Amino acid sequence: MTKDTKDPGTGVTRTLAQYAANLRFEDLPATVVSRTREVVLDCIGELLAGSTYPVGRVTASFVRALGESGPCTVAGTSMTVSPVTAAFANAAASHCLELDDNYNPANAHVANIVLPAALAVAEMLRVATKAIFLSDSNNFGHGSPLGRSIKQTIDLLGLWPLADWIKTKGKGYTISEGDGLAYSYSVFDNYRQINDQCKSVHLLNTKNGVINPYRTASHVALLGIKK
Repeated sequence: MTKDTKDPGTGVTRTLAQYAANLRFEDLPATVVSRTREVVLDCIGELLAGSTYPVGRVTASFVRALGESGPCTVAGTSMTVSPVTAAFANAAASHCLELDDNYNPANAHVANIVLPAALAVAEMLRVATKAIFLSDSNNFGHGSPLGRSIKQTIDLLGLWPLADWIKTKGKGYTISEGDGLAYSYSVFDNYRQINDQCKSVHLLNTKNGVINPYRTASHVALLGIKK
């Protein structure tokens, strides 16, 4: 462990990073795919049930008060709002019953962080006939060079949902005097999902970035051309 800390390019860290970077769906064992499907179905059930409980209803009322419009559904309502707002509302509803999936060694809930964002982007891709456009935060481009490197390494290892869960003490969001309600998001969270359904994907540095927007830009615009 000491060796990996001093030289992140060798040993266990390098092995895990290479595995995460090269992993393809076809490489996944059938048992993993089957279990993932169960977790997704479980999370959707929790989302629908949670939307009828007080936390879900209060969250929906808050979102309604924002007066937004967009292509993405808030579960349990007829509202359609922006992808980010829909992901927030559905994540809150999916977690409020505390019956969602749990990885016991880390005591971490993963699906209710990942799935609502994926559903919001999937709905955008479904209703869009020619293209989709996202202009949003890239949390992996925020902070000092050292801070960005640490976050990007955690993301590369596939551990960002766990790290965010620990940081937010299981809530998935933070509340501060300056930012109000905030939660971690990067347009790159959904890059592969968009790339799979679009003919081409174009990235635009919109704030303080250089050549590689994932590594350096705190805000990124993404244009996916469907045909």
